[in-house]
Amino acid sequence: RGIIHDIRFEGNTAVKSRELRNELKSKEKKIYHLWGKAGKLNNEALEEDIKTVQNAIQDQGYPYARVTEVRREPVGADKVDLVFVIFEGEKLDVAEVSIQGNTIFTLEELSPGLSTQTGFPYSGSDVRADEKMIGDYYGSRGYADARVDTSIVEAGPGKIKVLYRLTEGQKSFLRKVNISGNSITKDHVIRRELPFAPGEEMNTVKIDAGRNRLENMNYFSAVDFRNNPTGQEG
Repeated sequence: RGIIHDIRFEGNTAVKSRELRNELKSKEKKIYHLWGKAGKLNNEALEEDIKTVQNAIQDQGYPYARVTEVRREPVGADKVDLVFVIFEGEKLDVAEVSIQGNTIFTLEELSPGLSTQTGFPYSGSDVRADEKMIGDYYGSRGYADARVDTSIVEAGPGKIKVLYRLTEGQKSFLRKVNISGNSITKDHVIRRELPFAPGEEMNTVKIDAGRNRLENMNYFSAVDFRNNPTGQEG
């Protein structure tokens, strides 16, 4: 328990402290924060803030940037200063972007959608966008089990290679769409919001769209989709 008096950063040169502070969920206690969680120390928010700081610096070309420590320095009886200690590492440019393990779709089909480009500084956000793009490309075509594993390989002074290794999995189809937990809303009301039906290819993009539609109805406290194996091939 504690009140956040101040938030500081050590070791950051790529991103200004003011910019990092603005992105954090943790905030300093202000006079107008009389009630609520604002200004209070929260470990879950702090864990997210660590990832936020790391991602912000990695996006500036520092793939190995990390928060090595968050010091809690007491200030009086119930207040603390949070100090994010940052290791940036070396700034690196992308020398090559490679995809391996693809047998179903060609590089010509996958490469145009990549955000990571050679000759530019490394960006963690671009890499995560590429992972999602590749996953969606396969998932929207029936390969719901496709997986992307990313590696960063040194490629000379100040250079790295970004390698996406694919595990394509097997093409799957929907046998049934079961609905449970709806004690008030009728099944047909839910089914008409779903952009997929039995017999179709397993399309992870459509499944995500269906989840968003049901959540936006504001009828349900939670919406969860689960894939249940049938024991039948595909």
